[in-house]
Amino acid sequence: MTIVEKQNRLRAIATDLKAGSLTAEDKDFLCGALFRIADGEDAKTELDVKPKRGERSSIESHEAQRISSLKTRFALGFIKAAMEPIIDVDDRLCVQEGGLGLTLDEAIGLIGEIGLFSFSLTEETLKTYWRKHPELQNLEIHLPD
Repeated sequence: MTIVEKQNRLRAIATDLKAGSLTAEDKDFLCGALFRIADGEDAKTELDVKPKRGERSSIESHEAQRISSLKTRFALGFIKAAMEPIIDVDDRLCVQEGGLGLTLDEAIGLIGEIGLFSFSLTEETLKTYWRKHPELQNLEIHLPD
């Protein structure tokens, strides 16, 4: 279980405690932890929310990680869309139904650090993400209405 999941479990226990609907299992966990904390044990250890080495537990770091993941997904989705072929509809180019017909390097150049659009990612970083995440290479970008 990740630190985020453990923190979410504590939030759920707090909500249930406030509502008066705490389960017997959660009550035993909480009571045991509080007794050990009162005896001088470390609260994070007893409540099972002590981060492992390299793990971050702050809300800010979790939000930054979520935003970074979304930015990466969107950038790779853009690259995929830009590499789609241009569709010729009735002897006119129709970019709305197709892509830009770019190569990988051209698409990455468009959104790299000095490109037309910036995701605050270097071209080398984008190439690395593209290579290391083949599962994200077929994303489709859907903008909200």
